[in-house]
Formats: sequence, structure tokens, C-alpha cells
Amino acid sequence: EGARIAAWWDYGFHINALANRTTLIDNDVTNVERVAAVGAALLADEWEAHDRFRALGADYVMVTFGGLLAHTSDDLNKVPWMLRVAASAGKDAPREFGFLDFEGRIRVDALAPPRLRLSLVYRLCMHRFGEKLTERDKPLGFDRARRQEVADKEVELHRFEESFTSKNWLVRIYKLLPDAEDEEDATLGS
Repeated sequence: EGARIAAWWDYGFHINALANRTTLIDNDVTNVERVAAVGAALLADEWEAHDRFRALGADYVMVTFGGLLAHTSDDLNKVPWMLRVAASAGKDAPREFGFLDFEGRIRVDALAPPRLRLSLVYRLCMHRFGEKLTERDKPLGFDRARRQEVADKEVELHRFEESFTSKNWLVRIYKLLPDAEDEEDATLGS
């Protein structure tokens, strides 16, 4: 009850209608800076993303991942749009260098750019995926959407906790863990 969900803008109405939860942005948002802030947070490393989402008031982060289902319109393939929207707002905008390969594509294999591999969106999608058998005669962690074996087979999370993953792994929801200061305050208050 009352949880606020951060997700890329095109899932906002679905989350509102199906889960009856508040989202940070949705399909009707006119504040480009707000959309850019969510995009920049998804592209940040896990620690910075946690701080950004906390500042935005999020309790959970939802990503879509098509690696098991071979769904190519997932959040990893939306990274170029996240970069463009973040750049359109100007401030703190990550650059495409380090997220896309030299041909402007998303890669998840050993040639995946380092900034992409450190980004929250990548880490939330890849968490535990390296253990998954997706196709017979393919290695564990074979991403069917990008047709590549993932390089990062053991993605550990430190600031987020997996709350839900759908059977086909298309929807993945993670809870923001409290800061150490929050835990201290809770202990002192009891």
C-alpha cells in the first residue's frame, strides 16, 4: 500500500491500472525533466541510482527484460532512448559512449561496453539471469532478445532487493534497500 514505483515512462499507465500503485512517471507526463531524471537514474551505477531514486521518492524499481522470452522491446533495448531523453534535459546527462557499441547497438556479451554493464538497468535485468537455461544447446545466460551469451553471469546487488520476477522474466521488480543511516534511526527509535 502506498508504494511508489519507478519505471521507464511507457509502463506507467499499466502499473497504475493493474497494480493500483503510484508511478514516478507515466505515458501522460509532460515534465521532460522528470522522465530524464528516471532515465538518468536507470543508467547510473547501482549506488548512484539508489540515491537518485530515493531523492525522487521511489520505493521500488521495475524493469522489463526480454532475454528469456526473446522480447526485443525491453528496457535494455530502450537504453538509447533513455540516453536521448536524458540528454534533451541537459543536466547530468550520460553520453552514449560507454553504453552502446561502435555501431550504436546494445550488447550483453563480452563486448558489452563497461558503463552499460555497471548501469542499474543492466544489473536489474541480469541479476540471476546467468543461471538460466533459455535454449537447448545454448549456454546458461543466453539472452534470446539480443542472441548473445551474457558476460556477467553472477550479478550481485547491494542497494536493491529482488521482490518479484514474472515466470517469463519480462517483469522484474526490486525494492530499494534502506540506507545504513535509516537502519540506525530505526534501531534507535525502537
